[in-house]
Amino acid sequence: MLTIFAVAGCASEGVRPVSPAAVAKLQSVPSSMARVVIYREGRMAGALLSPTVTLNGKDLVNVGNGRVFVGAFRPGHYVFEANDKNSGTEVDLKPGSSLFIKMEIVSGIWKGNGRLLQITPEQGGFEARRLTPVDLNDIEDPNYR
Repeated sequence: MLTIFAVAGCASEGVRPVSPAAVAKLQSVPSSMARVVIYREGRMAGALLSPTVTLNGKDLVNVGNGRVFVGAFRPGHYVFEANDKNSGTEVDLKPGSSLFIKMEIVSGIWKGNGRLLQITPEQGGFEARRLTPVDLNDIEDPNYR
C-alpha cells in the first residue's frame, strides 16, 4: 500500500522559493514506512514527455517535466524501472529509510526515454523540494491515488 504526500513549490524568475510546508511534507513519513521520492527536474529537452515509472513491473506514475512524486512505502523489496530498460534500481526498503530516484530524459530512435538514477538524499532532497507535485491523474494505478 502506498500513501501519497504532495510537495508544493512556487515558481518565479531565477531560483524557486521553497515553502516551509513543502519542506515539511517532503521530510514527513511515518516512522514505520520508507519514503520514496521520484522526480524530474524541469528541462527544455523532452519537456513534453512524461515517461512512466514502474514498480515491480506495474505502472506506477508518469513523471512530467519539473514534477515530483513522494510516497510512503511499506518496508520490503521493490524494483523501480522506466522505459529505458538499461536503468532502474532494485532496493530493500526499511522503516524510516529514504530513497531518491531522479529521472533524466535520454534520446531514443523515435522519442526520448526516461532513465532512472538513484541519488543521495542530500542532493535529491535539495532538487526535489523545488518541484511541483505530479497530478493525481498521472498516478497510473488507482490504488496509489
